Amino acid sequence: MKFYNLKEANEETAILDIFGEIGVNFFSDEEQNTGKAIKDFVDEIKKINSKELVVNINSPGGDVNDGLVIYDAIKSFPGKKIVNITGLVASAASVIAMAGDQINMSENSLLLIHRAMTMAMGNANDMQEVIDTLKKIDNLLINIYKNQTGRRDHTIENLMNENNGHGKFLNAEEAL
Repeated sequence: MKFYNLKEANEETAILDIFGEIGVNFFSDEEQNTGKAIKDFVDEIKKINSKELVVNINSPGGDVNDGLVIYDAIKSFPGKKIVNITGLVASAASVIAMAGDQINMSENSLLLIHRAMTMAMGNANDMQEVIDTLKKIDNLLINIYKNQTGRRDHTIENLMNENNGHGKFLNAEEAL
């Protein structure tokens, strides 16, 4: 099952719904080929002929690498990008939401930003490499949030660091 649905409503507007987990769902028996799904997504975005892309998001997030590819694909759409946040938009989905030229957030929704997370196994050298990679990813995320909001690095990093790095849920007023 795809995490998205894209349709061109008319010449003016294409509608992209992103509902569900981004990338592999580790808690499902359903087989997913996330590489193919992301490639298909990028290919579909490139084929849009409409002048405007409306992105509706309700997602708990998921794989940050897939989220970054989706962000880049939406960001590269040449027309206007309007993002509508409904329900919960967390983690990788919050990064995707930052691709909008205009971002609307329902008063009944939440946005979660947090530090990058992973699971790892190995020796101390392996763990250090994982730590270094996570810090690089955190910096990428901070830059995306900063470029969209105009906030300083430390302001965003402080939000991501809340709850021991699990971040903070922001309502519409706090996100603004």
